[in-house]
Amino acid sequence: MTLHHDHTDAPALPGGATLAPMPPAEAAILASGLAVDPQEMPALIRRVARLLPADTEAVAGALRQVRRRGWAARVLDLANRAGRVWVRRTDAETAAGTITALTPDDQTLLAALDATLAQRFCGLGPAPEPVLEALAAEWQEAGRDALAAERHAALIAEVAAAFGLDASAVAGLQTSIGGMEARRRREARDAASAAREKRREEVARLRAWEKSLVEFRAIPALLRCAEREAQRWIAAGLVPIARRIPQRGGREKWEFDPAEIAPLAAQVEAWREADRLAKQGPAAP
Repeated sequence: MTLHHDHTDAPALPGGATLAPMPPAEAAILASGLAVDPQEMPALIRRVARLLPADTEAVAGALRQVRRRGWAARVLDLANRAGRVWVRRTDAETAAGTITALTPDDQTLLAALDATLAQRFCGLGPAPEPVLEALAAEWQEAGRDALAAERHAALIAEVAAAFGLDASAVAGLQTSIGGMEARRRREARDAASAAREKRREEVARLRAWEKSLVEFRAIPALLRCAEREAQRWIAAGLVPIARRIPQRGGREKWEFDPAEIAPLAAQVEAWREADRLAKQGPAAP
């Protein structure tokens, strides 16, 4: 019968002394002969401990898992440095997950990224054109600025390569789609400029209207009535208040639009007649 020990046997030292026993996971890592950075050891030991008994290939697989986060960060950094702003973090993580080398160089990382992007692009549509439309929609939904012309041309080339287009087809696609994208950017700039101009006009109209407003003391002259009458008709809702400005003590400052008030002067006599009838009360039967 074979007994399972939690620790490897401690080697003997001269004089009968022994070293502290080595945990099995650490012993498996040491036996694999793989170069491991000291900073990687804690995470690697935890992973290998779940794989025991672990041979060299098992330790190598665990080491890849430990290193993939760093590889993904390198992939994303390489993509950003190259201006490939369409590369997402998930793309970098997926690419890192396909790498089998334990110490990949930049070329290996970028090759994995290219393969990952090709698979992603081909999954977005049957041809480059709808794929580029889908990517543009993703970009817009994310609230990002439109790609510069040279970056858009590079994206077209990557998508075209994913579908196996040759150089002449890529150039043609860049010309046609690039032209449409340039028109779209011009239209977007024109629309944004028109929207800004409209907002400026609206702000100007609002400020002009605010400057035209008058206070209560101007109302009797506009309606050719007494102050008490104006107060009564304001309270009754017959004279509209254009703006109410809160004041200290819970009070309000009322402002009125003279363009609305002046035409109401024609109704003053009718309001006065209604006031007289209200004071007289109902007619006797």
